[in-house]
Amino acid sequence: MRLSRKAAIVGVVVLVPTFTGAFLLQSRGVRGGAQLLDQVLGLVSDRFVDTLPTSDLYEKAARGLVKELNDPYSELFSPKELKQFQTNTGGHYGGIGMLIEQQDKQIVVSKVYPNTPGEAAGVREGDHIIQVDSLPTTNWTIQRVSDYLTGTPGTRVSIRLARPGVATPIDLKLTRAVIHIPAVAYTLMFDGKVGYLPLQRFSESAADEVRDGLQQLSQQGAKSIVLDLRGNGGGILEQSLEISNLFLRPGQEISAIRGRNGEAQTYTARATPIMPSTPLVVLV
Repeated sequence: MRLSRKAAIVGVVVLVPTFTGAFLLQSRGVRGGAQLLDQVLGLVSDRFVDTLPTSDLYEKAARGLVKELNDPYSELFSPKELKQFQTNTGGHYGGIGMLIEQQDKQIVVSKVYPNTPGEAAGVREGDHIIQVDSLPTTNWTIQRVSDYLTGTPGTRVSIRLARPGVATPIDLKLTRAVIHIPAVAYTLMFDGKVGYLPLQRFSESAADEVRDGLQQLSQQGAKSIVLDLRGNGGGILEQSLEISNLFLRPGQEISAIRGRNGEAQTYTARATPIMPSTPLVVLV
């Protein structure tokens, strides 16, 4: 028999705690926000069947609060998540130079960056990472594998790969190096007149890289531009504003932030654009 755990908050209706595992708040006076939260945390800490550290309870409560805002622009970062965000937007990290993703509970190499330890060692797209430093990666998350692969430049890490079409595993030892992740990895020309520019992230150098890419495409004769933002996870607001200004004339509104208190904050184009009239398609 499966028993459900329920939490009942008493308001106008008085409930009898007949459900196994129920937490019943007896006093109506605790409906005030801070008191209510403290009482629930106390009940869970004292009576829940599993022991949970107080710090974990507060973090879970904070994450629940942010989630219930239903605001796609509000996000709570743990220290580890903040470090990862700074690594992504900074464009540099210590590692072996490859992008990984999860496919059917397996960690798969989806991209190997050029001029990196991963490329030099022969890592290929499609390789499965089945072991890191003698530890099997079965049921590991991407974040856990990434944490093991990244580290101080000059240190070493061992990986075992399963390569489709190769019967035996491949063992490699790699030395971590400073990896630069470009915001714009490459540009292409289609039919000699359509320029294609994929923007992977709004990193600290994104605006400069987009500007350089556009100038290169223009020199090659591009009459229109396709800006590909698919898979772009975001990044630094100032960089996105500067990139927008590459196409918009001074004075045109780019973005506005409106809060409950205070005046709206509006961002407008200020610099002279390099492609103010070039036809543009943005893929999202």
